Amino acid sequence: MPVSFIGFGHDLANRLVDDGFIVFAGVLNFSGKGACELRNRNLRNLNVVQLNLIKADEIGKAVAIVSEQFSAKGLWAVVNNAGIGIGGDIELCNLHQFRNIMEINLLGHMTIIKACLPLLRRCKGRIVNVSSVRGRFPWPGYSTYHVSKAGMETMSDSLRLEMVKFGIKVAIVEPGWYPLATASMSIETCERVKNDCEEQWKEASEELKRLYGRKYFFAWYDEMLVNRKDTRAASSSKPVIDAMVDALRNVHPKNRYLVDGGQGINIDTRARLAACYNFLPDYVSDPYLMWTSGYKFKQLGE
Repeated sequence: MPVSFIGFGHDLANRLVDDGFIVFAGVLNFSGKGACELRNRNLRNLNVVQLNLIKADEIGKAVAIVSEQFSAKGLWAVVNNAGIGIGGDIELCNLHQFRNIMEINLLGHMTIIKACLPLLRRCKGRIVNVSSVRGRFPWPGYSTYHVSKAGMETMSDSLRLEMVKFGIKVAIVEPGWYPLATASMSIETCERVKNDCEEQWKEASEELKRLYGRKYFFAWYDEMLVNRKDTRAASSSKPVIDAMVDALRNVHPKNRYLVDGGQGINIDTRARLAACYNFLPDYVSDPYLMWTSGYKFKQLGE
């Protein structure tokens, strides 16, 4: 089974470059595998830029590089794709973790958008924000991610209405279950999640440790190890990349693209839930979420 463990951004950069676009690909690690693969293509229309969304100076430098080249003719599009996930109950996640995920999944993207709007206005360009089906519904034990993606959804919807007067189109891409098509289940990510759990356990009060138990704190990490072996999950990023490209090239792009990660007889239950959640009463959706998330079966004090 082909497993990239690199991500949508890497695949999109390759696709757009091959289609003739001039691409500036922001990467978290300039020396990382994905960044090196892009640079090794040695293409004039592909530029790899160091970009950590929690570092204001890197955002400033990246925008300056783009502005220097497109200050006269304007910029066609900005695609915001970076994101991380941090598991754990609201009571267990510390505020540093909440702030970190909001900086990366929402505020960093807003900073880039605000900086690029003058360039986008010049050619009535596009903004494509990659959210998630998880931005449409809650999920016990993973609220940090869902809150950040819900924020991305609402921000994008508000921005779309605000940009009508300038002719700038804003689209949301909502991938479903694609863990094997991204780095979300890579060894590095699993190790980071394990460290997040360790941090939560270390900073918890003795009362919380007794009440929840160590096994409860590490439940999200244990679930990742199981999901990493889930061969039913979509392993190709193509449906998501196709949606991104359509949002960039279509004269009349959709406001949102919900991209189901199901394949064959395997159903992407998260994508299906996202499509109907707003129509479900709480007395139906709450038990379903408790059961599907496994939260109903989590035991305290183990």
